[in-house]
Amino acid sequence: MVDILRFENIDDDVPPGRLRITNLTDHGRTLRYPNPNYPELSALQEATLSELPDGRIFAVMRSVAGCPVWSLSADGGESWSTPEALRYRDHAPVIRHPLSPCPCYRIGREEYALFIHNHDGNFGPWINHESNCRRPVYLLRGRFRPEARQPLEFSAPIAFMDSDNVPLNGRCDLALYSSLTHVEGDPVLWYPDRKHFLLGRRLSRRLLDSAVWP
Repeated sequence: MVDILRFENIDDDVPPGRLRITNLTDHGRTLRYPNPNYPELSALQEATLSELPDGRIFAVMRSVAGCPVWSLSADGGESWSTPEALRYRDHAPVIRHPLSPCPCYRIGREEYALFIHNHDGNFGPWINHESNCRRPVYLLRGRFRPEARQPLEFSAPIAFMDSDNVPLNGRCDLALYSSLTHVEGDPVLWYPDRKHFLLGRRLSRRLLDSAVWP
């Protein structure tokens, strides 16, 4: 389940005890998506929010359904659409991804970057969303389509990085608990390599322009 919180006065630099927080999805509006094996249970976590050029907010969340899930707000987060499986575009196949972070960032005026593992959680000898299946990482370039039901469409996956199953402190996964900034005009993804080293990787224009669109 996912709830969306708004920090009303965080920019005023108030002491923690004076922070005002609004739950925008209270009164039964929590975002939910069914667990395929237990439909009565929700399997939705870890939203990343991106602003669209028209002011709407696009949320991408991880799930145990073998795909990311999206929801849309047209009123500044006050209300959200019913979560749906994320597709490459309207009526296209569902994007495959296990129970792992799948951040989606705005990197240009109408340009986005989505990061996935490009499988549904069954990867080599690992099954059912084991942590070792949280690799490799692929980049999907996104672009804004205001007339579409799903307002972002995505390119074919671009191989981005992998740990080659080499463990560090017992981990070989590349779970992208990440952030993104711009350095010298280029977007830079900051991520914890196998939850140990904090690294930054530049998303070069050459890499982004290699995207193949259906």
